[in-house]
Amino acid sequence: MEDIYFFIDESGFDDKSSILIASLVILDNPDFVRKQISEVKDNILHDPILKIIPSSRSLKSAGFHYSEDHYEIKNKFIDFLSPLTFQAYICFFDKKLYMSKLNNKSRLRIFNKIRMLLKEIAFYGIHYKKWYRELIRKLLFDRIRDHKDRQLHFIFEQNDIETKKGVSIIIRSIIDNINKKDKVKLIAKPSINFSDKSDDCLSLSDYVCCIFKAHYENLSKSNNMERRNFERIRGKIRVIHNLLTDEFYTRRNPFP
Repeated sequence: MEDIYFFIDESGFDDKSSILIASLVILDNPDFVRKQISEVKDNILHDPILKIIPSSRSLKSAGFHYSEDHYEIKNKFIDFLSPLTFQAYICFFDKKLYMSKLNNKSRLRIFNKIRMLLKEIAFYGIHYKKWYRELIRKLLFDRIRDHKDRQLHFIFEQNDIETKKGVSIIIRSIIDNINKKDKVKLIAKPSINFSDKSDDCLSLSDYVCCIFKAHYENLSKSNNMERRNFERIRGKIRVIHNLLTDEFYTRRNPFP
């Protein structure tokens, strides 16, 4: 039985971002990828120009992080991602659009349906923990189903939104639902772990997450850096799911 590794990250769970987003990167051999990332770090740290960039100093201990990396460091890591073999998946929720529809008396049926998912309305009408759980469920259901004959390893980046126990409950509910629908149980019990930013493989899901978020929040602009960065990794992203409208973007139906 072959092992497969799911690296999950999230972004936008604050009062400034316009969307909530969860991303998944699937790897067969994370140790090999970690070794490659280590080489990228070493190249940067030995580059006479790049090594003087302040954010490069934390690369060795903390790794690559889109929101903290200098644009030249970002560019180097995206150069690394472009030819790398991996699958990525995204599920996102537009907070601003949700609120505008919530306040619109003529809101569409789909928004009424989604609003029923929330029994409590917290910050600006968004209950972050509930939406995090929903994003993770939608992000992982088909992926778990597709790989139920393999040993699954889930690695979540540590966050303040959900506990490991809460994530375990989400995974368990997904698996129970798959077992009920398919009448076929997973071969092995999955492992679920939280990791800090020092796990280099989480840099992949972090960059996928934040590159898409930056692109989405700048869709009205043309030929900007955010769009160009997205185009450089577009081929890695198999599915983008808009949770609010329930639209799915794939290679046959590409995201704008």
